[in-house]
Amino acid sequence: LSKEWSMECLLSFVELTQWQHKMRLEYVHDGLQSEMTLIGLQQKLLENKGLVKSYIVYPEEGDMKLEEMLKQNDIPVQKDWDLNDKMIVMKLKAIVLYRKYVED
Repeated sequence: LSKEWSMECLLSFVELTQWQHKMRLEYVHDGLQSEMTLIGLQQKLLENKGLVKSYIVYPEEGDMKLEEMLKQNDIPVQKDWDLNDKMIVMKLKAIVLYRKYVED
């Protein structure tokens, strides 16, 4: 893949795939899973246990807390945000991914 795609595109594909997979796992009970299908390449990526997990999608597996990640990306935490609400957290992670790959 690295010969055909730029490294930035490849990294964005991996991180967006991991985000989409986590979203599917969190909301399978809401009927969302059928609307968020993964293509074969995405499924193969997720099966690769050697693939490093995104610090944006999985901050809990690293040293960074969600609030710290938001601060580093100039996203001020609002008082009315419930950071225990999984949907709000997934939306915030999507914003960080957008800023990382699209906005810059």
